[in-house]
Amino acid sequence: MSGNFQSTIQLEFTPIEIAGRVGGGFANLYAGSNQFYNDKEMESHHIHLLDSAGKVTRIFLDDETTKRLSLMSASSINYLPNNSILYSPMLSDTIYRVDLSGHAAPQYVFCNHSSFKLPNKEERAQIGYTYEDPASYIEHEKKGYLLSWGGLVNADSQLLCVFGWEKFVYLLYSKETGKSLTLLAESIEKSDDEIARVMLSKSPRTSHKDWFYTSIDAITANLITPKLTDGPLKQRLQDIDADDNPTIIRYKLNF
Repeated sequence: MSGNFQSTIQLEFTPIEIAGRVGGGFANLYAGSNQFYNDKEMESHHIHLLDSAGKVTRIFLDDETTKRLSLMSASSINYLPNNSILYSPMLSDTIYRVDLSGHAAPQYVFCNHSSFKLPNKEERAQIGYTYEDPASYIEHEKKGYLLSWGGLVNADSQLLCVFGWEKFVYLLYSKETGKSLTLLAESIEKSDDEIARVMLSKSPRTSHKDWFYTSIDAITANLITPKLTDGPLKQRLQDIDADDNPTIIRYKLNF
């Protein structure tokens, strides 16, 4: 609130999601709708590196979802040490470590032991979604495919990945044990755990250390307040009025 304006950077294109680079410059993460950019190289690659003046200097990481049209990814920026981020393209079975100086390499690859199916490279190229014909994405999910939404939140000892179009599925991966578990949103919705249902009704926005952060409004706060034990959180939520701004809550997921 005490910050001072520094400068405006005028870009020659519309950015999707901008990540700052250590030492200056930016990266544009293009995990949104296809047919967005006129530039063929920008259109067919996920990562666009920019200098401090906003000029594109390098483009990499091929897009394998050429038929996708009217979709927006849930990809988020997960910074790592040494000027890199974790990035998961939509529909991909791979989470990449992207060096913001100009390199991407697989960091995690999904090893599927569930009853779901993961689309292969050829199937990813055929899965699409348009306003006129939305069936491709939805029909694949109905056939039991686990479709990555690009959502990824990186904590110190855990990764939380978000899948699904109509039916959300969360994958919680333990970096300490190398094991994972799957959380089905529809199962959580049927449970009596009101707090879990609220916390996992939407993916967390970010993380710090091993805490996940989300925000809830007054209506949601009223749903979970009776379920909480007495303490600062319950007292805070009881004091929320309908016109108040959303409240930021942090929580941990016990593996």
